[in-house]
Amino acid sequence: MKLKLISIVLFSFLASALTAQADGSTEEKMKALQKRFADRYAQLVDLKSAGKIGETFSGFVDWVKDDDSASAKLIKDENTDRQTLYQIIAEKEKTTAKLVGERNARRNFDKAKPGEYLKGKDGNWTQKP
Repeated sequence: MKLKLISIVLFSFLASALTAQADGSTEEKMKALQKRFADRYAQLVDLKSAGKIGETFSGFVDWVKDDDSASAKLIKDENTDRQTLYQIIAEKEKTTAKLVGERNARRNFDKAKPGEYLKGKDGNWTQKP
């Protein structure tokens, strides 16, 4: 529960920081992203805890083994929204979405619970000790 709160606060902070300096269109986009991240969070935690998905070095979630068609849309939507968020942040910071994603991945790796899967830069999955 504590981790959930931290993650929601982190995404909210990122979104709020950008919203404060954003135009109306970006502000609406950020609010919508915040809501969708929060709505999916519990399901993602469950999939991570079950060892079905993990965080990748690039800042996205991916299947550890075989994809689960029942959750495929959830994973696709999460990654699409993360890409959108990374792009918005990259434009604001005058960097690339790839670098923003990698920074987020480092935070996600640090926050991962023991036993959760992490996919390193080498493309290999490991479980967090």
